[in-house]
Amino acid sequence: MGRGELCTAARDHGLREGVWFAADNVVAGKLFRGVPVFEFENAWWTWRGQPAEPKRLFRTAIVEKPEQIEVGAPVVFFAEEGRDKFLDCEYDMLTSSRWSVGVVAAIGAESIQIKGWGDVPLDTVRRIVEETQP
Repeated sequence: MGRGELCTAARDHGLREGVWFAADNVVAGKLFRGVPVFEFENAWWTWRGQPAEPKRLFRTAIVEKPEQIEVGAPVVFFAEEGRDKFLDCEYDMLTSSRWSVGVVAAIGAESIQIKGWGDVPLDTVRRIVEETQP
């Protein structure tokens, strides 16, 4: 760590223009890994330079206020790990296995509850603004 400014919601979680999240599925009560991907020459790629074979794709945006999400809706969130809430390198955020896709069970002023996971701070959540299947 110590390489740069933290990739918080104020910095769009360090994500670049054109980043989508790939997931195998969305099921209430289960978590699925959200893999940041991008499209290049009619194919999907991970930020590690490997081909991706997404089943579902989500374009996301920062959650600025709780009213932007709904109970029962899927979201992408960055799971806290130990003492590090966020990473401080764009590449690490784009290749992290801490991104997950889950379904909202409850909404509070500062956090949401994900079915099958628990409470998640709002500043780690991204709302889905577009979904597609490749």
